[in-house]
Parts: sequence; C-alpha cells; structure tokens
Amino acid sequence: MTKYFTKSAFKMSLECPRKLYYAYDKGIYANQDLDDDFLKSLAEGGFQVGEFAKLCYGIGEENTISTLKTEEAITQTKELFRQENINIAEAAFLYDNMLVRVDVIEKKGNVINLIEVKAKSWNPDKDSFLSKKNINATNSKIRPYLYDVAFQKYVVVQALSKMFPKEHFTIHAFLMMADKTRTATVNGLNQLFKVKTTPEGRSYVETAPEAMEIVASIPLAERVVRPFDVDEICDNIINGEYDEQRDPEFMVGGCLKEHVKRMANDYCNHKKSDCIIGSKCFSCQFHKKTTDSDKMLDGYCECWKEKAGFDPSKAKRALIQDLNGQYIKKDVYIKGLKFFMDELTEDDLKKHSGNLHDGLDHYKKKWLQIGIATQNKEILSDFQSDMVGDVYLDIDGIKKEMQTWQFPLHFIDFETSAVALPFYDKMRPYEQVAFQFSHHRVDRNEDGTYTVGAAASGYEAFNDGNSAQDTETTTFTTTLGLNVEPVKDVFKIRGDFSYKYTNKNTQRYVAPVSYSSKQGIMKDYVAQADSYKREYDYVTKRISANVVGTFTPKLGPNHKLNVVAGWNLEHQTYDVKTILRLGMINPGMTSFEMFDGMVG
Repeated sequence: MTKYFTKSAFKMSLECPRKLYYAYDKGIYANQDLDDDFLKSLAEGGFQVGEFAKLCYGIGEENTISTLKTEEAITQTKELFRQENINIAEAAFLYDNMLVRVDVIEKKGNVINLIEVKAKSWNPDKDSFLSKKNINATNSKIRPYLYDVAFQKYVVVQALSKMFPKEHFTIHAFLMMADKTRTATVNGLNQLFKVKTTPEGRSYVETAPEAMEIVASIPLAERVVRPFDVDEICDNIINGEYDEQRDPEFMVGGCLKEHVKRMANDYCNHKKSDCIIGSKCFSCQFHKKTTDSDKMLDGYCECWKEKAGFDPSKAKRALIQDLNGQYIKKDVYIKGLKFFMDELTEDDLKKHSGNLHDGLDHYKKKWLQIGIATQNKEILSDFQSDMVGDVYLDIDGIKKEMQTWQFPLHFIDFETSAVALPFYDKMRPYEQVAFQFSHHRVDRNEDGTYTVGAAASGYEAFNDGNSAQDTETTTFTTTLGLNVEPVKDVFKIRGDFSYKYTNKNTQRYVAPVSYSSKQGIMKDYVAQADSYKREYDYVTKRISANVVGTFTPKLGPNHKLNVVAGWNLEHQTYDVKTILRLGMINPGMTSFEMFDGMVG
C-alpha cells in the first residue's frame, strides 16, 4: 500500500519528526491517542462543525468526495473542477508524495477559496494570528492550525499546476472557526447534527433533513462558525518568513518547503528522522502502558535510550518528568543532562524558605515532592513536623482556616458542557451549560451543638480534635539472579527471581461527638454520635521469575545456530481486611483500645 505524507503526518512532523516513524504502521508501536476518550470527544465536535460548514456552502452528498481510495478521489476532484463554479467537500490533491483532502473548496471560475474547518473558538476582537510579543512570529496557540492551512495551500497550488497545466488559479486560504463574538439565532442548532457510532466503532454525523434549509436561512453575518482570512500569513509561512521556522526543534531546514520535502521522504520511505529530546517528550503518545500488548514497542523509551542513555520505564530513580507545578525549567535541566530529581540543586530550583505553617508556596511544594520521591532525609527534615508517613498534612493550618468558616457550610459540585454549535439561541459557541449539580449543607445549631450532617460527615470530629489516624507501612523486597554458562560461548542460562511483600495498616479512631437532631436548644433532642474504630489491612505479595537459555553452536566458519528458549512467571495477590468496631470509645469510660478513653 502506497504511503502519502498527509495533513495528519505534517502536523505530527511539527510536534516531533521521529513520531512519523512510530506512526507508520499501526500496531507496531503503542499509541495512546488511539484510545484517548478526550480526543474522541473533540473529534466528535469537529464532525459536527464539519457538517455545518458543508451546509454553509450548500454542499450535499453529490459534491462530497467520500471515497478513501486515493486515485478515485483525485479523479473525482478533477472531474468536479471542470465546472466553472462549484463547492466541493473533501477534494483530493496530490503533489509528489504529499496528499491533502481539503475540508471545503469554493471554486468561482479560476479563483479558489481553500477552507480548513476547525472546531476551535476564536474571538476576533481579542485574539491575534501573530504573536503579541513578536510580530515576526505566529501566535503559538493558533500556530498548528495556521501551518496546517499553509501546507494545504502549498500542495494544492503545486497539484493544480500539474492537473491543469494550461490554467492559472488564484488560491486564497481561510480558517473556518467558531466566532465567540456571535450568538446563535437558531434554537437547537447542535441537535441538527447528531453524532452516531457504527457497529465497528466509527463515529459519524446524522444530519437532520431540515438542516440544509435552516442553515441556509441564517444570514452570513449571524453564523456562529465562519471563515477567517489567513492567506497572507500562509504565504509568509510558505516563504519561510517567520522566526519560529529557524528553530530546529519546530521545523527542519528553516522553511516549510524544505521541511515537508524531507519529512515526506522520511515518512514514505519509513526512515527514522532525527529528534531532539525535551519536556515535550513527556506528553508523547507513543509510550507503552502496562495494559498494552507485550508485542507493542515503546517509541518514547527508544528515544530516551538513544539520546539520554537510559530507559525511563526501568529507571529506579525519580524522574524530573514527574515533578509537578509552575516555574520548573525542565528543558533547561534536560539540556544540562539532568534527568533525575536527585540531581537538582538550589541553583536549578529556588530553595523553600520561611515558616512552613504559613503554608506551602510553589517552591516548597516542589522540594517536598522531591524529598518524598527521593527519600532525602535532609530535605524532609524541614517538613517532618507535618509529615504522616509520606503524606504532608498541616493540621494546625487546616484548623486555623476552618475557624474562619461561617455556618451554614455549602458543598456544591456541578458538571457542564461546552460545544461549538450552541444548544439554544442567544448562546455563544463554547458557552458552558450546567446539566447536573449536587448541593450538600452542614449546619450548626444556635446552642452551639452540631447537626447530624456535621457529625456524620466527620467535620465536627476533625474540628474539635476528637479523631486520629495512624498508618504504618512495611515493605520487604528480595531479588536473586542466576547467570551460568555450562558450555562457554555456546550454552548460557540467565534467570532472576523477585519477591516483594507490602503490608499497609491504617487505624482510624473517632470519639463520640455531640449533635442535635433538630434546630434549637431543646435538650430532649441532644444525642451522642456513635464512636468507632476502623482498621484497614492491605497486603500485597508479588512473585516474578524469568529464565532464558541460549544455545549458539557454530555450524562452520561463517555460520552458527541460534536457539533461544525462555520461561516467565508473574503472580500477584492483593488482600484487604477491614474491621469496624462501633461504640468502643467513650470519653467517660476507660477503654482498653485507647487506655485513657480520649483521642487527641
């Protein structure tokens, strides 16, 4: 099957040229984008906007090139182009080994409007296609979309000169996006384009029969999705006039023409392009999860083994990629060959300072994370007074904050949806719609007693200091190795055996608390919330064993036999035991569980 350098391949090449090699054959390298539910939901929104765009230009099924066969698609495009005026969806253009399928082509004689449709919001009053800091660079937030259109224009210009050598076409490039300054004038616009799924799991849009008529009735100035002119910017990109094109981490060769030529050849010939490792690698989709097949390869780890000399999946030290928060210069660390948290110093990351009870600022949080991840006692010593195992809990700080709360307390949670095509009229694209919520309330009575909700939620017990928790973790790990060579250079046996035992025991004590089941000061209703002791016992046992034997006898001066046999065993058990004892703690009685009967 012939491979072509498509729009998606071009977009990937700007992220990292090496990704083209990993994406060449599906099923060879693990690809997490294939199972990303968030990306699927974005794609579904894109399907809706795409169908809306087609109706904006009056394109029906007869002018939609739906075939996936490249030659057929190019032939159909060429036939439709013979018409003087026509609008086409999914027109196909091929130049050398570069293939693009344009979302919408509006042909008016020899003037061609190339329209790329995106389910992205855009505010023309506030947003800019160029960087506000550097007018010689494109805005990084919209940059991938601009380069996508520029690539399409470059291919279409070259392809049309081959398809119709005697014709001269003028091509203008547009990005069609959701205009956030406009409001919908049609109620139920989104519902005209329902996303459905085939039995094979492919998504498609079922367009309502009346959709064409409704969309056509909306004046151009009122359509919430509309084209924005990006033609001049695309020409500048094609001609290599923007500063970002000189960045080797963004574009190969310093200009779009050289970049697409080299990337297309590498991709179509399945050649592994060079790459530069950095913090962007941490979001690479070509990494392997434990749920992936053993046969799947890990592109992410391949890059790091090649460029940094180690396999992140086998690293026993904490990686800087796992360091969270702001003000972390991961690219600077990587260029300085610092890949692990224990390599960072105060020169790399500002030291925490001040009283920890004043709260954790950005820097303190990072050093706390580094201390826990590396088990550095010197770092952890600054936080020890508020540490419970590997958990930092500023109890005094929490209590101080809770003392400022005023009753009643309200706990509110809600879910919203934001879509490009509004559900109702007078709504803007991507305006949030709340579709469910929950509201819980905790009261305190006039006489100072707590309500049932305050007692049951644990708020009272924590606020008055009548609860406690203790956690202990025990871990035992042992590994044995085997490496023998019964016949030197011919017969070798390697093996290993590992056993890991982990026991985590948590004991939680809650003393009885006073509450009133009704508002007011009536003593008849005052009761005691039950006390309890709850104990959790988690036990994990993991055994793994591997044995590999190789038999490599020589069969002559230039030949030898290579026989490999192996055996693998992995077994893990996870047991949880929970014990709950009610009424075991009473502040007025001695308790063998607590001795003094109180929890402080």
